[in-house]
Amino acid sequence: MPNTSGTFPMPYPNSTAVPDVPGDVLLLAQAVTTALGVGYRPMGAPVRFTSSGTFAKADYPGLRAIRVRCVGGGGAGGGSSTSAAGGGAGGAYAESFITDIAALAASVTVTRGAGASAPSAGNGGASGGNSSFGTAVVAPGGGGGSSSGVPGAATLSGAAGDLQIFGTEGGGGGTTSVAAGYGGASGLGYGGGKGGDRSNNTSAGDAGLLYGGGGSGGRGTSEFGGAGANGIVIVELFA
Repeated sequence: MPNTSGTFPMPYPNSTAVPDVPGDVLLLAQAVTTALGVGYRPMGAPVRFTSSGTFAKADYPGLRAIRVRCVGGGGAGGGSSTSAAGGGAGGAYAESFITDIAALAASVTVTRGAGASAPSAGNGGASGGNSSFGTAVVAPGGGGGSSSGVPGAATLSGAAGDLQIFGTEGGGGGTTSVAAGYGGASGLGYGGGKGGDRSNNTSAGDAGLLYGGGGSGGRGTSEFGGAGANGIVIVELFA
């Protein structure tokens, strides 16, 4: 209900409680903010780069700010030979909120980091590719798992952005009496989860899922590792 008392609720001294501000006051505040040009409002659907390309600010008249989110490609799980292979790490996550649109280049190169391909038996998995929005936001790819069971490492080496978050490293493998390593997760993806099993069964690794998930390792005498999932770059637009 609208507040008709002429006063607004205030928190008590030293209290952390949030006052119950009436909904019509919030609407008024939003209207004033928009009129003064102080705040930002979403401007259409986010631009998703599932392949590399360019971002041209002139394509979006009235653009005042962008939120850029990058996820690096997932590392591949190792291919097994005589042991259970290690899983690949998930790609890192990086983000920035950019308000100086005037200083932004007219055309920004956007790179979608590719997930590492599935390795054949006895070969270690490769690292995923870096995803980036120019040099302002960079999310490194996850490391690949080894054929001997060493897990892929997560890294922020070379990362850029206001917010930077590691992917998770892959799971370890080792002797054939254990399961192969699972794939690591990213900020927007899941790792391959099978990684073989603890019985005498053999199995290829599972691929990473969604964006930037690491592949799991193979288990057995001649099994492929799981591929890493591709990364992504998301640009949210604000007027």
